[in-house]
Amino acid sequence: MKLLVCYGGNKSSKRALDLAIDHAAKFGASVHVAMVLTEKGEGVVDAKAQAEKAIAEAVQSLETAGLESASQILQQGTSKGEALAHYAKQISADLVYIGVATKSKVGKLLFGSTAQYLILEADCPVVTVK
Repeated sequence: MKLLVCYGGNKSSKRALDLAIDHAAKFGASVHVAMVLTEKGEGVVDAKAQAEKAIAEAVQSLETAGLESASQILQQGTSKGEALAHYAKQISADLVYIGVATKSKVGKLLFGSTAQYLILEADCPVVTVK
C-alpha cells in the first residue's frame, strides 16, 4: 500500500503527515511525501532550499517511525492540484493525505483549492486534515 502526503510544512500538512504515519504503521504502508514548488524567477533558489528542508524534516519523521518513505519536489507546470493528482497517479497511490486551511467561500472561488481539485480529480481516496 502506498500513501501520498501533500506536504507544505504548515500545521495542517504536519497533521496530515502524522495521520499518514499512524495509518502506515497500522497497515504496513510506504509513505511518499510530495511538495509543489510554486516560486518562479529569482525566488526559485530560496524556495527550493526551503522546500528541501521541509521535505527532509518530513522524511526524518517517517524514518524515526521506521517507515519506508520516498520524497519528491514537484515543479509546478500547471496548478498545484494537477501536479499532485498526476504524481499520485504516477506512483499508484492508494490514498492521498492533504492538510486544509479554512478559507472563505469567496477566497476559494477566486483562488481555487488544491484540496478541492484533488478530491474531485485524484484516482484514489483523499483524506483532508484540518
